[in-house]
Amino acid sequence: MVNRKNYIQITIPEHAYNNNEEKLKIEKLIEKLKNLNQQEFPQKIDHEFEKIAKYKIIDKPLQYWIIYPSIRALNMWTNPFSSFGWPNEMPDRGLSKNERLAAAKGNINILLQKAYEYPFHAISKGFNASYRLVLMLLLIFSIFNLYKLKKEDPLFALNIITISYIASRTLFFSFSSNFETRYMVTTLPFIEILVCLSIFSFFYKKE
Repeated sequence: MVNRKNYIQITIPEHAYNNNEEKLKIEKLIEKLKNLNQQEFPQKIDHEFEKIAKYKIIDKPLQYWIIYPSIRALNMWTNPFSSFGWPNEMPDRGLSKNERLAAAKGNINILLQKAYEYPFHAISKGFNASYRLVLMLLLIFSIFNLYKLKKEDPLFALNIITISYIASRTLFFSFSSNFETRYMVTTLPFIEILVCLSIFSFFYKKE
């Protein structure tokens, strides 16, 4: 929203605030921003937010460096509603903001209602989520199979490259707060190739 200068729609959940004093300070800054909707982000307000952010990092380093990045990383890989690059995103008119929040919290009624209204999206998202779940399980199998491989085996090198690529992108985007699942799409070809070769290798050596 900030990058689109759409300040009016900025909302911050209650749990994000450390205390009431911080909440009041941020709400005043956001109110100023809303009066400048569709204009350039004022440098003065930007500096005020920077001061608050720096204080929060110093005040709660464990939360900033460990807890939040871990939650973001987990959400990137376990979000069952993500399109993950597939053209099955729910249309904006089909899901209001409140309905999206309810769905994110696991409201079954909303999910069933939207599945009935948009069966193609529901089926394709279900298939997409199932495919990714199976792929992740097979990836775990491939990684556990790593210790059986010799270092000279090309599959060993592919394992290390894939793990390194997944870890580096996950760490980078979780720490930079860009934790949308679409940023992980480029890891899928590596995972799929590794999984296919690992399965082939497993059965080939059994013969």
